[in-house]
Amino acid sequence: MKISEFIHPIEQFAKLGSVHSVFPYSFNLQVGKLLINVSSFFEYLVSYGLYLPQNIFEEVHRMYNAVILSKLAIKNLFL
Repeated sequence: MKISEFIHPIEQFAKLGSVHSVFPYSFNLQVGKLLINVSSFFEYLVSYGLYLPQNIFEEVHRMYNAVILSKLAIKNLFL
């Protein structure tokens, strides 16, 4: 993992965050009032971002998608 010096340590903004937006090769976390970009592009690190190795990024992305699909399935049970 590589983290931008502008957001290190992340805890300075808040202790908890949430997924703000998701894209094919990155996603944004909202931590307090700050958006933090998480991507798997080692060569390109945004000033408010962090890099995850491709295998870890893909696993996080898969877990997020599984949670969203589970929420949709549960919601559809009550329609």
